[in-house]
Amino acid sequence: MDKWIGIQEFVTATKYGSFTSAAEYLGTTKSNISKKITYLETRLGVTLLHRSNRRLVLTSAGEVYFEHSAKLLKTLEQNDQLVIETQEHLSGPIVISLPPGIGESLLMEPICKFQQLHPDVTFVTNVSIQCIDLVEQPFDLAFRLSPTIDPNLIARPLRRAPYRLCASPRFIKTHSPNEIQDITRLPCLAYSDQLSPKSVAWSFKNPQNQQAFQLEINACIYSDSVTTLVQACHKHAGILFCSDFFVAKHIAEGSLVSLFEEWINNENQLWLVYPDRKSVKRRVRAFIDFVLETGFL
Repeated sequence: MDKWIGIQEFVTATKYGSFTSAAEYLGTTKSNISKKITYLETRLGVTLLHRSNRRLVLTSAGEVYFEHSAKLLKTLEQNDQLVIETQEHLSGPIVISLPPGIGESLLMEPICKFQQLHPDVTFVTNVSIQCIDLVEQPFDLAFRLSPTIDPNLIARPLRRAPYRLCASPRFIKTHSPNEIQDITRLPCLAYSDQLSPKSVAWSFKNPQNQQAFQLEINACIYSDSVTTLVQACHKHAGILFCSDFFVAKHIAEGSLVSLFEEWINNENQLWLVYPDRKSVKRRVRAFIDFVLETGFL
């Protein structure tokens, strides 16, 4: 007796809600779907589905069997794909979640270099401030700027970067910030994802006694985009406090100036994260190894 008969038909009919839809998806007939599921129920000795003219309703046994069978079929599909990929060159999509700002600049270099090495690999990137659920959503991996990472994900640390307090040369010449406390009286540029932002305080550490303290700032521009705030900083709008990831190039070029570095103790960690799956697609694994080994990040 073949224990596989009827499982794919049962899962497909449940997913699509009818024998007719399942038959269309699998390229067979409605009667064949019904026959296979009946065979499966007979073998198991339980009713999995209640049939009606309008819909299919899972029994309690059917719910349990569907949950595990769907996972089993997914694993089989992944195994098939792994075998196929081992026989072929790298091809297919890699879907990535990127943080704004560094997603469009820093992270594009390894992505473009890898794509040039493997022209049949395509990248689908989603740039968002939202923390995408990599387990539930169809993403292969993500780059994250965060002090902590979901323990359900595999996390590979990449580059660390200090925070920078910076302003344009013209702003500094006009406002003359001479000591750290001066920022409380000057216009500042603050990150916020709220439409009605509350007061903002930036954290620092005294270089003499290493005591941490906060300074409440007067923000003239709020944004949930650090890239937008960097542009405002270039336009002499105020002082910006953000990760070096966003401003290192501008500071090196002289278009922005780093201020009071000895008072800053904050850091950002860039992570490469991906779901803890038993079978990672070969092209995704190759890209992960490429990022870790080439030193781009």
